[in-house]
Amino acid sequence: MKIAVVSDTHGAVWRLESLKNIIDECDFLFFLGDGETDIKRLGGLFKAQIVAVAGNNDFRGFYEKEVVEEVCGVKFLLTHGHAYGVNAGMDRLLSRAKEKECRVALYGHTHRAIVEERDGITVMNPGSLGYPDDGRPSYGIIECDKNGIFAKIAYI
Repeated sequence: MKIAVVSDTHGAVWRLESLKNIIDECDFLFFLGDGETDIKRLGGLFKAQIVAVAGNNDFRGFYEKEVVEEVCGVKFLLTHGHAYGVNAGMDRLLSRAKEKECRVALYGHTHRAIVEERDGITVMNPGSLGYPDDGRPSYGIIECDKNGIFAKIAYI
């Protein structure tokens, strides 16, 4: 299974559209908030199944603030991150992932792309397509199979 992970589009729909071929190669598109109208507008464009959460700048109420999704027998925690104070650290996010028995915690909000392993949990922030912290728009790709979970950041 292959998953595209996107966050913080903030109206940059052209960048999301530019990923169509990549997203269409994936089974899922996980959207981590701050651009709910972007994903609603373009959702029908992609072949991948979309799982989305709301961010702190999403006010339409299209999505929940947190979702646990199971793919390949692995539980993923999807959240925007602001409710867990990710700007100050990962402790609350990791605690929530453990509480929900998730092996992967995905979040946005900081606009900084990271992939790391913490306390046995794969943590990913795909960065931002709209306003990347380092000036390079980014997204994440996760592949999971019987051999494990492989996560990486890609730049456009």
